[in-house]
Amino acid sequence: MQEQTSKLPGFDGMEISYTLLTQERPSRQLAILLPGYRYSTAAPMFHFTTSLLLERSSDVLEINYQYYRDDYAHIDDIDAVVRHDVRTVIDHVLSTHKYEAFIFVGKSLGTVALAYELTRPIFHEAHVIWLTPLLGREDVTETMRTTRASQLVVIGDKDHCYTANRVDALAAITSLKTHLLRGVNHGLERDAGTFGTIEVLQEVIEAIDAFLPSKLTTVRSPFFKTE
Repeated sequence: MQEQTSKLPGFDGMEISYTLLTQERPSRQLAILLPGYRYSTAAPMFHFTTSLLLERSSDVLEINYQYYRDDYAHIDDIDAVVRHDVRTVIDHVLSTHKYEAFIFVGKSLGTVALAYELTRPIFHEAHVIWLTPLLGREDVTETMRTTRASQLVVIGDKDHCYTANRVDALAAITSLKTHLLRGVNHGLERDAGTFGTIEVLQEVIEAIDAFLPSKLTTVRSPFFKTE
């Protein structure tokens, strides 16, 4: 595996960081990770999702925005910023690498950019994982209803974005599967404590593993070093 971390001029000229992890042999598939506002790609859920994707021979693009920094304090519309920055990074990577298949993993704020990206024809056949999506937003739910992409929604019943009516409405979408986490909040944590949250982590990674296309070749991941 090769790891490249770089920065690009983002919204209003402010730098946006990204990391591209590539296989030793060229991969035809790219997974794009879009984290939450304060839930970075270094968080356990994204860390182990990255490992899983690498094991399945996918390249992985982590977009590492940090909108809680003071640099962004003057900006009123972070939604516009994340949409701009995510598209900037994706377009840059696609200008230098050729891929035929795509996987998206978006959490919370990242689902705003995810909904925007799925309107592009190149991503119409993607596999999409919505972690704690902002179901109160019309742009997010409308994309879920209209996209041709295969979708998995993971959300807890203690999440402030969860209501039974919203999740029940998702059941009518033929391209979408839901995975409801009992007693789990928006941070993908269970109030019962550390071991309960570790159980959530395993449950979500197993759900993602089952959802991903089975035709991908599994390889030993170099993401964890034993020495």
